[in-house]
Amino acid sequence: MSTGGETARAILLRRSRFGDSSLIVSWITDSLGRIDTGARGALKPGGRFSGLLDLFRECEITVARPKRGDLWELREAALIRSHDDLGRSAPALQLAGYLCELVRLATEPEHPVPEIHELLSRALTYLETRDPSVRLLHRFERRLAGLLGIAGSSEPAERALVRHLHRLPSTRGPLIVSLS
Repeated sequence: MSTGGETARAILLRRSRFGDSSLIVSWITDSLGRIDTGARGALKPGGRFSGLLDLFRECEITVARPKRGDLWELREAALIRSHDDLGRSAPALQLAGYLCELVRLATEPEHPVPEIHELLSRALTYLETRDPSVRLLHRFERRLAGLLGIAGSSEPAERALVRHLHRLPSTRGPLIVSLS
């Protein structure tokens, strides 16, 4: 990684099209917190980001802070782990998507909590080789609530997260049904 800027380990949480060939990519990073980056030309065949900016990818990224607004510039990305084995089952993909969306909701922009990045990385790696389960979902929610400092001794993690975040991703209910 050599183009200047700040470097971080990052997991791709969400991506959306921006124009004909660019993307806006949301990441949870180990050292910068949650950031949104603009990736110019990301959809051009053979471009510098070709094949790198898929959901759940773990990369080492180099970014430049925004001069104005909240959108960082993605300068470089190098693949660390693809998590391609998540594609072996729809339930694994659905649970991975839920975990990423929950992390996106639970984190503040540019507020680093390296333990949350690590929690998500471990959960995605676990899902690559093991079947998704309601137990894993609940364990992840408990650990996330603990890292956020909102876990009560008698209150379920789900309730603490709703109290803190005001909602959980809408996919949670159908996901629990499909995993049961």
